[in-house]
Amino acid sequence: MSSLKTSTTTLAALCAAVALLGACGEQDTEAPGQSPAPKLAAAGAIEADPYTITCGHVRDQQRWASVTRQATFAIADRERFRNLNRLIASQSLYYAMTEVCKQKPVTFGPAQAAAAGVRDGTFRVQRPDHHNG
Repeated sequence: MSSLKTSTTTLAALCAAVALLGACGEQDTEAPGQSPAPKLAAAGAIEADPYTITCGHVRDQQRWASVTRQATFAIADRERFRNLNRLIASQSLYYAMTEVCKQKPVTFGPAQAAAAGVRDGTFRVQRPDHHNG
């Protein structure tokens, strides 16, 4: 009789646990721990104003490489960095944006910080040395 009572108690506990697990998450509408990805500005918006580029664009070069390249050239043209030609300025801006974005969310706009970093010399790529070919 004791064995039957123990089996019944165990079975009741097991059923209660299954019912509890089945009810968990019943009201959830989205996957736990995941929020929707933020919407990034369209290519046309960045073309109109290159300063609207975000870290999401800079990080996802598979999708946004061309847009990022165009934005860095447009910003280089607007900023006119002293002693940097257009190519070195745009490469420096891209480098600066990648560095700035390492610690920022995908929605952060790195253009102003990148331009300031290039201007003050924090983020600059080196000119190729043609003498050591």
